[in-house]
Amino acid sequence: MSELYCPLPPRDQDIFRFRSQYGASLGSVFVLGPRLNNHTPREDPDGSSELQSLKKSIASNGLDETRRAWETHWLSALSHDDLRWLKDVAQCRTLRIPLSFYSLGPLFCLGTPFEGEPSKVYHSCWNIVKHLIEKCRFHGIGVLIDFHTSSSGINLCASEKDRAVARDCVAFLAQEVTFHGMSGVVGLSISSGCENASDMCECYGEVLKIGRAIDPCLPIYIDDGQEQSKKQVFAGCKSDIPQFKTDFLNGTVQVPSCLTMPQAEVREKTQQAKANQSQFLEKALSQISSSWSSHKRQSFAHGWDLGYNDALQFFGAAVQGVLPPRDGADKISALELWIRQRKRDIDPEQLDEDPTAWEEGLRKGIDDLSDFVGI
Repeated sequence: MSELYCPLPPRDQDIFRFRSQYGASLGSVFVLGPRLNNHTPREDPDGSSELQSLKKSIASNGLDETRRAWETHWLSALSHDDLRWLKDVAQCRTLRIPLSFYSLGPLFCLGTPFEGEPSKVYHSCWNIVKHLIEKCRFHGIGVLIDFHTSSSGINLCASEKDRAVARDCVAFLAQEVTFHGMSGVVGLSISSGCENASDMCECYGEVLKIGRAIDPCLPIYIDDGQEQSKKQVFAGCKSDIPQFKTDFLNGTVQVPSCLTMPQAEVREKTQQAKANQSQFLEKALSQISSSWSSHKRQSFAHGWDLGYNDALQFFGAAVQGVLPPRDGADKISALELWIRQRKRDIDPEQLDEDPTAWEEGLRKGIDDLSDFVGI
């Protein structure tokens, strides 16, 4: 096998992005300030939106005091003990963090009702979000950045000018993730509350084009709740963390068994899988058609080896030092996205492989490893 054929094994970023996602949503911490998050009555017109809440606080307490209050609120979103509970008790793999345009700072508020003093409250918000993402990564928890195009009574779907703001936000987020080494980010989700989704298809296409131009490997999920314009749905995260904790402690949330597998068992199965790899490959080859040419069989074998080793890397990532150590094992879940990623890493046609046999082998190798280790 050519050395050019052997890509680097899956990185921590790959495993965060393409493994089975299980976890919770942080909720509206970075979208609604402390007054609204503390259950301000919805019948109170002054507290019914983030913008009104900001204006009222600035008028009463001044800009500096309001900024300090909001920043304190963001910084207290998840304590060290919260993260340890999510990691060790709830076996959380993924945290969804909803954001809006104003969460990204004053620059993205120009030309919107948040322009001026309200936007200045959010000057440090994105940096605080980035710090939280890094803390989550340290605990082996990936983050889905969930960008909301509609919040605080402002709908960025409403006009071409507003859609430009949404596109700028997505471009900024994709650039930050790609060029600032934010390996713990599992992808971007674009959540829309637009009523007429058909008018948003063009905007969605632009958003996807922007994201792919910046990083073709970054998963982007479109979720407006309407099937006709939905591209992909990220459904691995549960409800907001307080409800997630309640449901978990009440036993209504069932943790997948592979996430609670002891580290010793993961190590043992990893060793067994390595020891039996050649035997499993021979079995896989014996099951393919006898009419296949030697070239096609070799392509299948190359794909199988790659898929088997990829799945093994995912499985033992937390005990092999690829991810922070913890109980449990991971598996490739976003299979079609992962296969697409591997086709970027290795162009089978350029390496004179039979692409169909190679891909069939890749899928079979992943399945065989998963069956052997029982995930």
